[in-house]
Amino acid sequence: MKTKLFFALIAYLFLTTSCNEDKIKNTNAIVEEETKSEQVKPTREIIDINQAKNEGFQIFDNENFIIKCPSKFKEDVVYYETAKSQGMDVSTIKSYVASENTNSYEEGVIYNIVINDLSSFYDGFSKKEELIFDEKFFDKYITDIKANNFKYKISKSNNKKCIHYNYSQAGLPTKAMLIIDNKKSYMLQVASRKNLDAKFEYLITNFKFIK
Repeated sequence: MKTKLFFALIAYLFLTTSCNEDKIKNTNAIVEEETKSEQVKPTREIIDINQAKNEGFQIFDNENFIIKCPSKFKEDVVYYETAKSQGMDVSTIKSYVASENTNSYEEGVIYNIVINDLSSFYDGFSKKEELIFDEKFFDKYITDIKANNFKYKISKSNNKKCIHYNYSQAGLPTKAMLIIDNKKSYMLQVASRKNLDAKFEYLITNFKFIK
């Protein structure tokens, strides 16, 4: 469980550090390039909620996303309790879990979504500074991934930059994705001993922001 919580805690630990003016200046070139690329990107897909429901998506209005999963997501009470026991403030966090074939060692699958509302950390930021903050957030996440020798790659989801990475939870192969949107971080992960790549691709391909 400690390994499972580790990456959800990274965001929390990073946000306790200051995003000072020197860091903002040092990232200006990166953000200017990001801003240019944002201007030429296509508009995000418009989601019809009723149609999405008919197509089998689970709707999370308050968290601004829809998702398809073989099992129904529910709030992960165990996650909250474990996080609190480690001194973590969960007031800005939503955690969801789904599972299938839990009685089978080979066939069992666990799906997790952890959302962290970062909006209070953007107070007083210009749009440019928000982009800088997002970039530093990714930098910190990647630093911690590298420190643990996990494989990772930079990718795209919902027309946004994201990170994919692989690790093991007590011997259980796991793939995860981190993405930031509208001042929230979203961590999606799948753990399974069978067909992990296909299960992960299905989950993240069917993860869409509502607006």
